[in-house]
Amino acid sequence: MAKKGRGSELVCIVAWSMVKAMAVWSLLPIKGWVRYKVFDTIGGVGQQEVKDVGGFVVSDPSWLIDELDGDATIKVGFVKVVVKGEVLDCEQIDWDGRMSALQPLFKRGKPELALYVKTDCLTATRPRHLNTVLSYLLDPTTSIDDCGHLDWLRWLISGGKTFEEFSKTVLAFDNATTCGLVWTADFVAYRCRTCGFSPCMSLCSDCFLAGNHTGHDFNMFRSQAGGACDCGNTSVMGSEGFCPKHGPNQTRKPSAPNDLMAVAEAMMPRLLFRLIQHMRGHSAHDPRFTVTLVLGDAEQFLQFLHQLSDMGAAMRKVFSDVMTDESIYEKLTQITDDSSEFDRRGFANYQAALKSLKCPAVPPEFRGKNFGLDSPLNHKTLLEELLFWTVKFEFGQKLVTLLLSILPIDHYKAAFTKAFMEHYSRISVALVSSSDQAVVRSRISSRVLHISVQLLSPESLAVSMMKRHNLLPIITGSLWYMMRSIRTLSPFNDGPGSGRHMVVDCAKEVLKDHCYWPINSDLNSVLSHREIGIAFLENEMLVGFWMKFIEVFQGMNLNHRELTQHVEYEPETYYAGFSAELEICASPLWALLNHCKHKDCLPLLLNMLRSVVSSLQTWFSLINLRPLSTPNPLQVSFHLPLHRYFAILLSHVIVRFNFPFNDLSLPNDVLQMIMAHPLQLHVAFYEIFSGMWVRNGLQIRGQAMTYIQCHFCNSMIDSDVFILQLCGSRLDPDYFVKTLLQRFHVSDLLTFAKRTDPKRIGFLEPEHQIPMLEGALTTLCMILGIRTKLGLPQSEVTRLEMVTLLCMGDRTHSQLMDAMPDKCDQMDQTKSFEPTLEQVSNYKAPNFEAGGGMQQGIYIPKDEIWESDFDPLYVMLRAIYRRDLQTSLDRYTKNIRKRHGGFKGSLWPPFRVPGDVHPEFKSLRNILHCRSMHGLIFALLYQAVKDKHLSDAVVYFTVYLLEMAVLIPSPKQCNIEISISEPRLDKQLDLWYSSADIFQNINQTIPRMSVSVFEAHEGYRVISARHHEQSDDLQLDSAPLLPDNQLMLQPIGQQMSSLTSMMDEASQSLSSHEHRTRQLRTLGISTEAKPSRSVETPVDESILSLLLKLHDKYAGKPHSYVPEGIRGVATEADMGSRVGDACFFIGKLLDNICRRSENSAGIVERAHREGVQAGKGKKKAGELDKEERRRKARERQKRLMEQFASKQKEFMEQASEDAPTEPESSSGEAASSSPSLGEVKLFDCCICNQSTASTDQRLVGLVANLQSTSILGNRRHATDAVHLPLREPEGTRGTCAEDFHNRFTSLVQEFEETSCLLSVNIGWRGGVHAQTCGHYVHLDCLALYIESLKTQSQSQSIRVGDGEFWCPTCRNLSNTALPIISDGGGAMVLAPPSDPYKLIKWIFHVMETRPIAPITGNSKAAMSTVMENLTKAAYPEFKMCTKLCTGEGVLIFVGSVLRTNLELELIQRGGSPCQQIKSSLASKKPCLLPLIHVLSLHSKILTGQKRPFVDLWSHVTGVSRDGQEACQSVTPYTLEVPLLLKDVSSLLIHLVLNMPSAIPRATYQCLVQALYNLQYVQALAMVSCRFSEEERRAWQRGLEVSSAKVTLESMLGHMISLLEESALFTDDASDVPAICQSVWSPLSVEMSVQEACLPFVRVASLLMHHLYDAPLPVHSQPEASQEFMLLCDYLNLHQSTPKHPSGCTRTQWHCDLLPLLRAWCQHFSQLVRKDASSARMLLSCPVNWVPPQLCHLPHLYDRIFQFYRSRSCQTCGNVPRDPAVCLVCGRLLCFKDRCCAQATVYECVQHSRSCGGGTGIFLIVNSSIIVVIQGPRATAWGSVYLDEHGEEDHYLKRGKPLYLCKERYQLLQDEWLSHSFVRVCKKWIMHIDTL
Repeated sequence: MAKKGRGSELVCIVAWSMVKAMAVWSLLPIKGWVRYKVFDTIGGVGQQEVKDVGGFVVSDPSWLIDELDGDATIKVGFVKVVVKGEVLDCEQIDWDGRMSALQPLFKRGKPELALYVKTDCLTATRPRHLNTVLSYLLDPTTSIDDCGHLDWLRWLISGGKTFEEFSKTVLAFDNATTCGLVWTADFVAYRCRTCGFSPCMSLCSDCFLAGNHTGHDFNMFRSQAGGACDCGNTSVMGSEGFCPKHGPNQTRKPSAPNDLMAVAEAMMPRLLFRLIQHMRGHSAHDPRFTVTLVLGDAEQFLQFLHQLSDMGAAMRKVFSDVMTDESIYEKLTQITDDSSEFDRRGFANYQAALKSLKCPAVPPEFRGKNFGLDSPLNHKTLLEELLFWTVKFEFGQKLVTLLLSILPIDHYKAAFTKAFMEHYSRISVALVSSSDQAVVRSRISSRVLHISVQLLSPESLAVSMMKRHNLLPIITGSLWYMMRSIRTLSPFNDGPGSGRHMVVDCAKEVLKDHCYWPINSDLNSVLSHREIGIAFLENEMLVGFWMKFIEVFQGMNLNHRELTQHVEYEPETYYAGFSAELEICASPLWALLNHCKHKDCLPLLLNMLRSVVSSLQTWFSLINLRPLSTPNPLQVSFHLPLHRYFAILLSHVIVRFNFPFNDLSLPNDVLQMIMAHPLQLHVAFYEIFSGMWVRNGLQIRGQAMTYIQCHFCNSMIDSDVFILQLCGSRLDPDYFVKTLLQRFHVSDLLTFAKRTDPKRIGFLEPEHQIPMLEGALTTLCMILGIRTKLGLPQSEVTRLEMVTLLCMGDRTHSQLMDAMPDKCDQMDQTKSFEPTLEQVSNYKAPNFEAGGGMQQGIYIPKDEIWESDFDPLYVMLRAIYRRDLQTSLDRYTKNIRKRHGGFKGSLWPPFRVPGDVHPEFKSLRNILHCRSMHGLIFALLYQAVKDKHLSDAVVYFTVYLLEMAVLIPSPKQCNIEISISEPRLDKQLDLWYSSADIFQNINQTIPRMSVSVFEAHEGYRVISARHHEQSDDLQLDSAPLLPDNQLMLQPIGQQMSSLTSMMDEASQSLSSHEHRTRQLRTLGISTEAKPSRSVETPVDESILSLLLKLHDKYAGKPHSYVPEGIRGVATEADMGSRVGDACFFIGKLLDNICRRSENSAGIVERAHREGVQAGKGKKKAGELDKEERRRKARERQKRLMEQFASKQKEFMEQASEDAPTEPESSSGEAASSSPSLGEVKLFDCCICNQSTASTDQRLVGLVANLQSTSILGNRRHATDAVHLPLREPEGTRGTCAEDFHNRFTSLVQEFEETSCLLSVNIGWRGGVHAQTCGHYVHLDCLALYIESLKTQSQSQSIRVGDGEFWCPTCRNLSNTALPIISDGGGAMVLAPPSDPYKLIKWIFHVMETRPIAPITGNSKAAMSTVMENLTKAAYPEFKMCTKLCTGEGVLIFVGSVLRTNLELELIQRGGSPCQQIKSSLASKKPCLLPLIHVLSLHSKILTGQKRPFVDLWSHVTGVSRDGQEACQSVTPYTLEVPLLLKDVSSLLIHLVLNMPSAIPRATYQCLVQALYNLQYVQALAMVSCRFSEEERRAWQRGLEVSSAKVTLESMLGHMISLLEESALFTDDASDVPAICQSVWSPLSVEMSVQEACLPFVRVASLLMHHLYDAPLPVHSQPEASQEFMLLCDYLNLHQSTPKHPSGCTRTQWHCDLLPLLRAWCQHFSQLVRKDASSARMLLSCPVNWVPPQLCHLPHLYDRIFQFYRSRSCQTCGNVPRDPAVCLVCGRLLCFKDRCCAQATVYECVQHSRSCGGGTGIFLIVNSSIIVVIQGPRATAWGSVYLDEHGEEDHYLKRGKPLYLCKERYQLLQDEWLSHSFVRVCKKWIMHIDTL
């Protein structure tokens, strides 16, 4: 049926009735409701789209329902629908032929039809019925995702069984030897390096856990690009790691029977072709629409195919046979005259798609080679076309996964590999031309790599691809194409003839977004196979092509130094250049070198090396670099991959194969050009760190630091240093030294001219001169002292690198692993890592800082390493930040001083004299033995002696260079001498000495130095034209003309054509004279200043004499050096030591000189004797003067001391007049803890620093923090320890909070609510805890301080509007200040009587009168504020336990605050007041006393005139107000809670809070005594309920009625007799606990009674301790009975029989006991008669709870991870994306997910309130991190699981096994119990309810 809609839309509506589907094929009138499905036919039938046709959407959004006013009649072959009186336009549908055949088939039903079709497939050659049914179900004009059709297909392929039964049956015949499980990104897998042959090997969790990997080096990881399980694949991993299900040795299962797979084999071609038809039909649509929706529309169909593939090897074989059969493809895709219009249109779309997927351009070197880069696609199988559509539709995930899931079938893998290589070149086009969104490119790259890693990791398959399918040309050509599109002209050198070099643009998306990553990864993967790597090197054409390809990276990301103004835009793409050079250029080279370890590879490497040299020469030509020219000093690029190829290859062939360098026949001019840019890079590196490139922004410093970063240094700076070492060993040493000094612009600094003021010299400003000189010397020392690539064994390199890292700072194991430079050419680095680490370091186990912070396990260098291995020079090479070098030197100094005692002077860096190098590089040492080096040393030593501005670094570098020259012999066999003119010419270093013999030059004295004097003038001369013809470069000075009479030597002419442009740019910042001079130079006019005269400066020094004077300068005395000939020869240990200060190293150098040169030794000894002799004469003449100076100094000192004493006396007298008589307080604490009567206590305000008393006019408050807590509510019974559930949850037992809730609910049901509120305490869940840091503030100062916080940015981390603030002193979070009231809020009361009975009556009087001092003004407002803060600290659901808003409801909250804080302190004391608070749990200061004052005042206000506790006191004591006995005073009230059910501790708190605060201690003890009596009777009643009938009778028979002598037996007998009248006791033994079914002895009864009374005694003792500051009894771990007696003595409870103390003897009664007991029991019996079970429950509620603790965790974290990562949430029923486990109760929660949110509050935040009263502790399963939620804040606390090296593994990135650290978990629990998270954790965020 079809209807013409609006526009050109053709809407096909297929109607179904609401009855069974069979009605569709019969003539059936329909009236009422009809549902129909809509399809859009534009561009092909079948694209499902919802249309608005007046209906409304039901569960399936593609189905609509509308109401029919008329009848809808459906006929076979023709549809007529009448809707609302209108007949829809219809057209004939060609179903006539199919309907006649389908109608009887579909009437059979799904199971029967499926069985019928299966029979047809088994008997017929061509199953006619199946094809008929599939023609309808797989009709391309209908939706491919039709749920009804897919259900039919599942039934058909199952052959009459259900699809689930069929799947299980097929899986039973799974004979796959490999797992092959395919996963996508973020899948958890494992990698075992012990078992794996390939670094890409991976295992699914099931195979890994089932295999035996004990003791292996493995890790868990989250896949980034997807992968597949390699279990069973012998080409990837060893068989010892296979699980029992996979591998060649597995138990073989029988093959699947033919009848089982018959239908699948018949259906599979049609199913796969239907998928191709779907993609063909949509290929003509808009590309964005196609990419995003086409595969989405086929999602259910693809899911169906995935379900088939998951059935194992039997079904995968069906897939592979069909997908690789060419005849099947030809039959299905052939277009004939009988083909339908849809097939014709689909084929046309397919042809158009083939043309649209263009092939890349072919490199010129590959043209005509038929490598397949541009070959047309000719698909012959279903697999090939499916792979084509995979590339076309940007690698849809489900399609990729489907194709990869069949790879375990060998012949399919071969066919897939062939097809993949045919399409590979098109992949690079797809990566470049994909959507502009970076996330889309990243997704495509990941999925391409997902495919290629499966094919290229096995070496055998990769080699086959190379031989058969041109693997290497295709990959390299594809990579070339990607870089071809982003090339641009390079401005390198920026001179005449330059600008012809093409270089890649790092700002383009290809590099910036790493689009090349999958192609480059494939190249590195295939080159890691030896056979392929060797084949690459053997192919000269391919090597040459690769070198030309590398040229486009040479000089990329060129930087131009800004001279005038700061750069406007700082590019952020520089890291893309470093990544590209490392990944594209360096990594393939290291992979190739890893295969070249045998000498048969030497010709291949030499061929590649010659190709590199050729490419370098080509590049030099393109940038117009000539042998004697130098690069532009204002340009620098950190990217010189061709130079580094040259360095790495040359080092490899020389060091490994002993190849003689001379055989390369490289002329010196080529070496000069090769050296130019690495040297320029080193110069620029030090220019950047000296601040010369500051106008280029921070990015240029970032480039310099990345250049030496550990991942790049081996391929970059190390190679550049090697090039300088190579050139230094082959070029003339004098030329090398002078060139280096000139390029560093420091030649002019070596003048002997006197400089009074720092001026610009040459290229350098004054502030840059010394740093650049240090840089030049550092570079020289590195060239001579670094041996990394000069033959140093790899084991020593690893040791050196590790020592360097450890000396810069202690590191964790993972930090060391990450910071070790990448050694791609050394595969054994990992193997040598652990042994080397053990040799050089000590392991320091995780510990805790003083503030509660945690440290991880770290490695620290051994003490002896500092003396034997620490090399500051190598630290300079590796230090990314300059502070790292200083840190290492500071640590070195600290260690040496600790081991050898203090050193007065500063220790010099212990530079190491380099050892042997490879013979080919020994000529490098010629630099030390050249005249220029000796001249440099002389000039620097001269300046060090004469100039105070020279830095120590210059001096010790100079001494180090001279030491190397002395200790390392010259490689030269002969020494050529030259004639020297007198005087020496200034700055002509190579003309100062006649020979290169160091020992001859050390002793040679330079008498005079000829220094030229320049005069500024305007005499110009034009340079001749012949000079321009001879050289294209202008002869320019590197320095401007100087002002009048400034001495300066004319610099050596520098041939730099690019310097003219630099001078023009710098002209704006120079003087007008210099500006005019530079302009004339650019015009070819020389402005060279002509010296008017030469001035001879006397020198008369030698290197030896300068060393002696330098030693004297550092020693601070003349003739300080004593030669060995005089002092004696040093020991061998002293000779080898490298520990000392300047004098030590200079003296050591002089010793070495004297040992090696007798002439030098004689000169030194003679000079020392002459100096000492001359000094003696001076000493005698100066002894008298010295004594006189000492006398005068003593007199001056005496006068100064007298003046100081006089001023001190005046100050003390003035201070004593102004100071108060009381002692001052200190450090925020009260001045006296127990002041005497009338003494005023002073407090230090930590804001204004004034010490004042707390008065109503200016109140002082104690800074405190109030927070909600549920710790008490989480207490459990001793047998109810919570273990983290790692299996199905078991029934959990109740907590203290739940028990209280049940108890209070029962009380409210039986008694008046107001009575219930005064009988218990709340706060077990959601109570308020107060703690303080101990600092005091004035409340007015605090108000101003909080106002100031509102305007500061830091207020964002605290809620200032809610009263939060940082303590001004300790920065702890606080939210209130407890006011200090001088009288405690109560009036003074008269001394109580000593008689106990009168004392009880006196308490009556106090309760009735309640003398309260008037609280007015500031005090009242302050206390009200604190009460408001207490109310705000508690969550609303926990403040009130009833809905009644009465005074009692608030009163219970007030009392519960005090109870909560007392109980929490008991927990912190280990449950007993006799124990000290653990240091990890202790708060800084107690704050209960000021809190009690606030609570007491509000308690009195709330009770008002009711006086509720007067009657309570009468009931408890049995004494009435008028003195009558208990029988008259105790009147039970039916609705009043019986005393036997009241919480005695809560009664004590209510009574104390309603008494005046100044009541004497005896009064408090009287209250405790009376309430103890009640507690004791409650305990007896509770114990009697546990007796059997016989035991109760036995206790009654021993009853002794005696009021004079109260014993346990008598009281218990009375209680049993009084309670027996009710139905309290039961004869059912099942109600009695098994442990209580033994005979009760008096001792056991006494112990049980004491145990029941102990909680009350503890609370009473602790409260008295805070009220009266009475020291508690101390006992480390008292037993219960011992603790009970200690506390009873502390409370001064009555002791009737001191010789036999017991709980009973502690009672004291002031009335007849029996009537009082009868009254209490009668009141309780009323409840028993009403509800005996409830009464027993209320009476027997547990009173002893074990301290709260967190859930017990398993030792191995993997148990938690494996259990919870796939567990469903109890709230939403889904598997959380980021599961979290509450460590308090063990519940699984959804972290940071709105699925379980209540309103706007996410689940973890809500749970932190309901479970922890606002404090939640959650273990984040996917990261192992503990997240703590504290009110509105959250923080990452750390992890309690550490690896074997004591490290955390955040987000499980390393994936190493993690083990529970019990110490950390105990610390976490201690911080939870002490409420110290806010104090200890420093980094908090506001979670805004979204966690």
